[in-house]
Amino acid sequence: MGYAVDSDSRLFTPEKVKWKNDNEKDDSPCPHSGPCLRHIFKGTVAYFGLGTALTLARVILPKIGSPLRALSSIQPKHFRMGLFFGSYIGIYRAVICYLCRKRGADAALYALPAGYLAGLSFLFSPSLGFATASVTAALKLYSTILYEKKVLPSNVPLPELLYCICQGTLFHARFLHPETCPSYMFKLTDGVSNGRTKELSDNIQAVARMALSIGL
Repeated sequence: MGYAVDSDSRLFTPEKVKWKNDNEKDDSPCPHSGPCLRHIFKGTVAYFGLGTALTLARVILPKIGSPLRALSSIQPKHFRMGLFFGSYIGIYRAVICYLCRKRGADAALYALPAGYLAGLSFLFSPSLGFATASVTAALKLYSTILYEKKVLPSNVPLPELLYCICQGTLFHARFLHPETCPSYMFKLTDGVSNGRTKELSDNIQAVARMALSIGL
């Protein structure tokens, strides 16, 4: 398939669509070579290893001078990124293979249900920042298609509006649900508030608690 999880980083680029070809020796409708189960398992294990390695590197390297201390600091939560990466690839590839086998041919549209179902992997490593970035990228792609097909008039700034909505969601989370907010938003709000973020956050949450207490 021709889409990536992140169009900028290209962390994961699925296989290109396999079009029907009379000269094609491989009778399988799937875009990969070899058995489907091996293809799914190989991708799941590889990306689980990648995600886990990235997380453990951040945990272990600062304590590399004390190997026992570094190893003892490893916790189950440090495998969440690996589970996220591995499950995403596994689900995505499984759905693509299922649809190819079911329909007897590959198609670019299979990326849509595969990508949506692969989103279940967020259960392993919830991230508001990652989710917002994914939604923004997807909506940008869809809006481009709508502009090209003349479904949306060119004077409607849909990408800009969607960007504002997503950024507003992040600002809302920063002040009312800071435990779910990505760390970079703390630095951003500190910058635009001249370092008064905590004071603003405390005031907003105090007002919110007061409103809830009086039933507003």
